[in-house]
Amino acid sequence: MTAARGPRTVLLVEDDDETLGAYDHAFHGAGWIVVAARSGSDAIALVRGGLRPSAAIVDIGLPGASGFDVLREFVAASPVTRTIACSGLDDAVLVATSLKAGAAEFVPKSAGVERVVSAATG
Repeated sequence: MTAARGPRTVLLVEDDDETLGAYDHAFHGAGWIVVAARSGSDAIALVRGGLRPSAAIVDIGLPGASGFDVLREFVAASPVTRTIACSGLDDAVLVATSLKAGAAEFVPKSAGVERVVSAATG
């Protein structure tokens, strides 16, 4: 599966139901096509299967494989995907590690859903 040429596609990699629902609602409202993965291993399987979304919102603390693993997978397989790392924790080491793993940007979850959508747009 490849990113659509008209509407943009976003992969939401999030294991928290409330956060996933908020992101899903915001991205659909902004006209994006949304694909969701509830674990790092599910996200990696989607990328290895050919998914090339316009953007990926990647929680760092995930079951199956870490968000860092997912970010590295995107760098290798889909460098055109804009990857945004998100976490409820906001410290300098986490931000630096996210950027080193391939995130274009780190957005703390406390910044709000609108900030995440804005970061995905670039």
